[in-house]
Amino acid sequence: VAGDIGIALAADTDDESTWELLYFGILPEQRGRGLGRRLMGDFLGRAKEERRSVRVGFDARNAFAEKVYRAEGFAHESSLRVWIHRLYGTA
Repeated sequence: VAGDIGIALAADTDDESTWELLYFGILPEQRGRGLGRRLMGDFLGRAKEERRSVRVGFDARNAFAEKVYRAEGFAHESSLRVWIHRLYGTA
């Protein structure tokens, strides 16, 4: 595969033994070819090399994300409520 396919963006956490997966995505034109699983496998392999655990959060309504993360071995640990404050421009 030539060119960009997607991104796995993670950040260190306070305990320094865990990465938090902030964003994971595949470009629309690259989807459906198994590249997301390859990218996730590479990301998790790098975490394992550094002896890090990985945590991820996602919207509970996103059944696809839950399916993908469970297939990769992630386990449900806790749930949080998300509060959204919409910002409206002044007219």
